[in-house]
Amino acid sequence: MIRGVELAQYRNNIRQWRNKKEMQVAQMMAQLQCVLRVAFVIVNNIYCIPTYLIWMWAFMLPIRDTRLYIWAEKILYKNLLLMVGYWSFSAGYKIHEVGDDIEDLYDKRTLLIANHQSTGDVPLLMASFQVKKYVCDNVMWVMDAMFKYTNFGFVSMTHGDFFITQGKDTRQSQLDTFKQHLLEVYLPRQLQWMVIFPEGGFLSKRLESSQRFASKNGFPKLDNVTLPRVGAAKLALDILTDKEYLKGQAPMEYLVDLTIGYPGAPLRPLDILAIVTGYRKPHSVYFHYRKFALKDVPFDDSDKLTTWMYERWVEKEQLLKHFYEHGQFPSSQTEDEPSITTTPDAEQRRSQETRIERPRIVQLNHAWVFFVNILWILSSLFHLALFRSAKAYFFE
Repeated sequence: MIRGVELAQYRNNIRQWRNKKEMQVAQMMAQLQCVLRVAFVIVNNIYCIPTYLIWMWAFMLPIRDTRLYIWAEKILYKNLLLMVGYWSFSAGYKIHEVGDDIEDLYDKRTLLIANHQSTGDVPLLMASFQVKKYVCDNVMWVMDAMFKYTNFGFVSMTHGDFFITQGKDTRQSQLDTFKQHLLEVYLPRQLQWMVIFPEGGFLSKRLESSQRFASKNGFPKLDNVTLPRVGAAKLALDILTDKEYLKGQAPMEYLVDLTIGYPGAPLRPLDILAIVTGYRKPHSVYFHYRKFALKDVPFDDSDKLTTWMYERWVEKEQLLKHFYEHGQFPSSQTEDEPSITTTPDAEQRRSQETRIERPRIVQLNHAWVFFVNILWILSSLFHLALFRSAKAYFFE
């Protein structure tokens, strides 16, 4: 009997030892994966970003052919964003798209507004844009000035993105600069989509001040989003619907309201560190779309537009509350999905809009990504060979 007990205890100790070793091995493999992913991202940046800048600054800019420059830049930019988008896809962070079907807007001038939770928002949007024809290479991002000093800053400046400085003291001067940017960059380059995060910062950083502002001014208290700022959006809509400025170009026609939902948020939204290292377990991120024809958006008056935007953000609050409770956004216009306050004509148009019946999963082609990586590497080697030849010719 004693031997039987001792044998059972021995077997139990062996199982515990094996489980402990397996956990240690799993942890080591996870750490190794993180290290390899970080190394890949660093190397990927090294052979992609300088190559993009060399093509645009050293080769295309001196040619002074505007159409050729724009054509080449859009091709390079789209494939550069593919590299960034692949970081999240390869880590197992899949994007599920629900809500209104926006496929018919890909080739139309569209303003996309979204809630802003973390540094993961932009690379995930870049991944999503890869499967949207005409969008990825024809989009302009309006982002905080701090991003100008990141590894992607020079790329964004070359592409024509706009960096906005936050603060009351610089608000009007920034809007004047933004208007000039639209007239001198966005329209001449015939860009189509524009991405703005009206909240003006990450949820975790702005929530407390937003709630104080709401309490002081009698606005609804929001816990999952912060009250939006409308200055940049209104200016963009004013300029890009004015025939005097468009000079024959197509006007902006639609506004897309995107709500981004992260499992486990708002406490732990996916961030750029998780995307680069892949240290968090694979999971899905949800994009909920709603589209509006600009004829249904009262952007001609600042107060009306502010009210309209606040209503959309209250609806976002309800959408995200449902998402955190049920793990997904409402699948259809039911009592669970917030109704949209709008005019009867707009309501009729929305009732005729096509919705995504099942979550549409964003898929990137591994073989195509591998091929594009090879092209970037070959391009880098080509530039390196030219540099060595020039150095030998002039200095040796």
